[in-house]
Amino acid sequence: MEVINSLEVQEQKNLRRKKNASITESVHGHCAHVGQISKGCVSCFFPTIAMGADIGKECQCSCPMCFYPHKQTDDLSDLNVFIQRTSELHAAIYKPELAPDTFCFRSAGEPLLYMDEIKEFIDIFDKIKVKHGHHVYKHLYTNGILATKKVLTTLKDWGIDELRFHVTASLYSPHNQKNVFDNLELASKMGFITTVEEPSWPGHADLLKSYLPIFNDLGLVHLNLTEVRVTPWNKERIIASSTKVPARIYKDGVWFLYDNGLVYDIMDQVADNGFCFSVLDCNSSVEKYRFFRNIDCNYDLSMITPDVFRL
Repeated sequence: MEVINSLEVQEQKNLRRKKNASITESVHGHCAHVGQISKGCVSCFFPTIAMGADIGKECQCSCPMCFYPHKQTDDLSDLNVFIQRTSELHAAIYKPELAPDTFCFRSAGEPLLYMDEIKEFIDIFDKIKVKHGHHVYKHLYTNGILATKKVLTTLKDWGIDELRFHVTASLYSPHNQKNVFDNLELASKMGFITTVEEPSWPGHADLLKSYLPIFNDLGLVHLNLTEVRVTPWNKERIIASSTKVPARIYKDGVWFLYDNGLVYDIMDQVADNGFCFSVLDCNSSVEKYRFFRNIDCNYDLSMITPDVFRL
């Protein structure tokens, strides 16, 4: 594993951005994207009212780049967080100003293994909508394995707006990746806003590029490529998996694995082929921006314009 200069990484990224006229730099340059990105990403850049819940830790996959420990189990701390988050949302039933604009069902594992817990949040959102007419934009992360027609129908009935698929996760499981693509296609046909959110993993460079025409044919709306954080839990796995492409890491607040320009290679291919979906470079700069976004008290929310987000 090679440690590289963070300033050199940023310089390389800036050079790649300048070479592609289709790339837009929004939010003072922190948000680099092709096309309009997801409404679910608004809260990463602006201090809107946003909430999320980590729904459990179990997962069917063992991805090498996952920055959580493998084979986790739920514990009391998860229950305490769950109770706290549902309590906060219950307050919004009576005080509409507390209702979130967006809500994210995420996980250190696979959220669709926890349908009962998701339903508890949905019941609260339904009460908020009946009482105040306020619709909470809800997006949910999944590896797609359990996103069958039956489950998708339930999620549609519950008013989930957007599904974010980690399609390569199934490569690290006993499950068939074709089923995940079938589930993604079905979700698109059922009217979900479909997003693929993938780690910008150098070892998947050729694979992800080969997926782009498939994503286009399946009606994908957004492609988010996230820079891989390096943690004590995935460091050794990254080293072990980086035989063909040596791991190069840099520190920008926390440690990241440099993708060697993969996200911009994909942006170039999407722009050159006129594919229908957006691409977001969700990199270390976005991580820092999200952390500090509430500090600047002079923010003008009118900066959220249709040319950036698909509202």
